[in-house]
Amino acid sequence: MKNFSLTILISAVLAVGLNVSGEPAKCPPESDPENIVFIPSDEYCDKYYICFNGTLFEFRCAQGLHFNPVLNICDFPRYANCKIEKGTISFAPGPLVMNVF
Repeated sequence: MKNFSLTILISAVLAVGLNVSGEPAKCPPESDPENIVFIPSDEYCDKYYICFNGTLFEFRCAQGLHFNPVLNICDFPRYANCKIEKGTISFAPGPLVMNVF
């Protein structure tokens, strides 16, 4: 099952992600499928990065959603608690709500 999950992640990164070579190096040099590194954008609430083999890949949430760095998912803005003020971004602590279907 772990290999299947890794395959799905790699496929998603290659199909949807955009390699961001101009970003500062924030990724570990090697990937650990058990501990995927997500990095929220410093500029946009709906943008985030996933690290893969030392490279940042850029992703955007669907329209109307923000990246939630606590859960590492795209979430409703009221749960992500992202605030952009004068060029800085912050994630205020908010309620941790998980919907299980």
